[in-house]
Amino acid sequence: MIPTRPLGRTGLQLSVIGFGAFKIGRNQGIKYPRSYPLPDEPAVERLLNAVLDAGITYI
Repeated sequence: MIPTRPLGRTGLQLSVIGFGAFKIGRNQGIKYPRSYPLPDEPAVERLLNAVLDAGITYI
């Protein structure tokens, strides 16, 4: 399991590493030279479940 740290005084614990999910839902109007294919919903669900199963809570 991935270690966690407190988020200020909120009482929340976040994993020490995060998962950047920007590319999951947007492929236009970004800094890349051209758009890229977006994953379908079942693929996103599998990916996010794997992230959560790994203990990553900072998305």
